[in-house]
Amino acid sequence: MRPRGRSRAAALAAALALAGCAGPEEPQEAPPPAAAGSLPLPSALDGPGDTGGALVDPEATRAAPAVYMSLEADPGRPVSIVFAIDAAGDADPSDEPAMRLTPEGGRCNPQELSRYGARGGDGPVFGPEVARRGVDPRQLPEFMAVAVSRRMIDRGLAATPEDTRPQNVCTRKLWERLAVAQTQAAASAGQLE
Repeated sequence: MRPRGRSRAAALAAALALAGCAGPEEPQEAPPPAAAGSLPLPSALDGPGDTGGALVDPEATRAAPAVYMSLEADPGRPVSIVFAIDAAGDADPSDEPAMRLTPEGGRCNPQELSRYGARGGDGPVFGPEVARRGVDPRQLPEFMAVAVSRRMIDRGLAATPEDTRPQNVCTRKLWERLAVAQTQAAASAGQLE
């Protein structure tokens, strides 16, 4: 399923271009980082979830791909975030294309990677389990931004949510554009009512 993974990486790259993350004059004007408790975080999803009474389609949640995230922190450089979608569904993102965001100077500086190669071996930050708990495509940008901020704070790479603002903004932009692209693709394929 390599072509499918490649198309997902291309979609990520296109989403970043649409988001303006690669533009030279892209200001980081966005709402402040989401509060850590505003959505269920990956670390809080160990037990049975509460979907707030919402009906969750079990078939749709099974189709939710696992999304992996890693942080790269090199001395003297901004923290980079790397995302990979496990298109093969084999719980091994190391063979999947990935997208690295390195926020600096008001830009997200996206970089497409041929493979994930994460440091540290973290599990997925999003997947069917999170989708079953009610995080849908509309909530995914906020969920992912909160997850980035939380992980940076948990790992000692930031002291406060405000310290994670550049990574939070770039993550939110990426997933907003990816959600829009997927919605448009589904609509053009006649999958939306």
